[in-house]
Amino acid sequence: MKEVKLSSVTINGELSERLRQVVGREYVSELVGDGSEYSIAGLLPALVVTPQTLRDMAAVVEVAGQAGACLAPWGGGTVMGRGHVPEAYDIALVTSGIADIVDFDVANLTVTVQAGMTLEQLQTQLGREKKFLPLNPCSPRHATVGGTVAANANGPGRFHYGAVRDLVLGMRVILANGESIHVGGKTMKNVAGYDLGKIFIGSHGSLGIVTEATFRLLPQPERQAVVRIAFAGLGPALDLVSNVLDSELLPVSLSVVTPLASEWVFEASSQATVLAVELNGSAETVDRQVRQMKALVVEQAAVQDISMLDGAEAAALLAQIRDFVCLGADDTRQLVFTANVPLSMAGQFVSNMDAEAAEQGVKIGGLIHGGTGTVNCLVDGVDVPRQVRLYNKAVSVADELGGHCVLERGSTELRHQVPVWGKPRADWELTRLLKQKFDPHGVLNRGRFVAGT
Repeated sequence: MKEVKLSSVTINGELSERLRQVVGREYVSELVGDGSEYSIAGLLPALVVTPQTLRDMAAVVEVAGQAGACLAPWGGGTVMGRGHVPEAYDIALVTSGIADIVDFDVANLTVTVQAGMTLEQLQTQLGREKKFLPLNPCSPRHATVGGTVAANANGPGRFHYGAVRDLVLGMRVILANGESIHVGGKTMKNVAGYDLGKIFIGSHGSLGIVTEATFRLLPQPERQAVVRIAFAGLGPALDLVSNVLDSELLPVSLSVVTPLASEWVFEASSQATVLAVELNGSAETVDRQVRQMKALVVEQAAVQDISMLDGAEAAALLAQIRDFVCLGADDTRQLVFTANVPLSMAGQFVSNMDAEAAEQGVKIGGLIHGGTGTVNCLVDGVDVPRQVRLYNKAVSVADELGGHCVLERGSTELRHQVPVWGKPRADWELTRLLKQKFDPHGVLNRGRFVAGT
């Protein structure tokens, strides 16, 4: 077999054959065509391996480690735009072969599911019992359970339901030496001492590969509605967000969409800033909250329009907002970043970035998640030097406002010039120590995570 030279080791016939013996010949393949489906920052693997059992997946990791090869776990690819350019990338370890529900405890509202199942598939099966997992990250049709946990990928519902960390009760993880461990359990009070599972959530597969996760569930709400308000400016929209948070209302999410972002999201020209307030619960509860919401709006200045969406219309609008970060992934908006700042500073961050973008002649759209202070920004296609200046400005502004900024998507050239995980922090030293402990030879996602771990 022809040898393929990569950045860390030579994938030779012997290693390829060993992997085929482990998982079956049909589940190990060399890339054909441009291989872009498995590209990470322009770097391609030599092999794509798709184990069909957890045991086989563990064996692949063990064999790769023994050969000095580096691998990257691959779910749906929706968050592979984050992180540094890998130091090495020999094997794409695809999780689609392990995609079953292991246990669905309807009475106790828990589900244990394998990593390769997509969130859309999982929600469909849970919905048959009128239950749901309150996670709504970008592109659930492609996003997998394992990738969502590994990336701590949250959506607009984080404000009401909590983050991935709050919903995961336990998990199975394959370590860099091929050992499979189980952490946590099926109940909330299942940890004595250190909660080991938390270190894997959000570590982007750099410490271990999540192969199974147990979540707590909720009953499906009887009704879902959205109150959509258009404002003449950002300030009044954020003022209403503050009023809602100070009221008796219990919104699931509050999303403030700037005019250009509104045009991109809703695919209609708009000069307005839009606030979408998601409400759910029983029919009576939603009706009452809609009335209360409208009463608050009446007292608000600069309102251009207000409407209430129900059923499929509400779901469609919320899906458009949820998928904002994924918008234009194959189009011109190749610079995407997320800032997490105090909610009181979110408006200031957007205003500063609007001013910087105007100075550089760049189009930028922003989405503020009211209640959490998370701000997603998309930038229309511009040259790399201006992208560098704009993103570095975002990192600086976020830091000045008491937060941080992370690159969600950007070119390889850009990633070599900017702090993709934001301004370095003192606690990153702990990340280095964890990497040395769990993956001393750099088998998993080498160099992609914070501090080059």
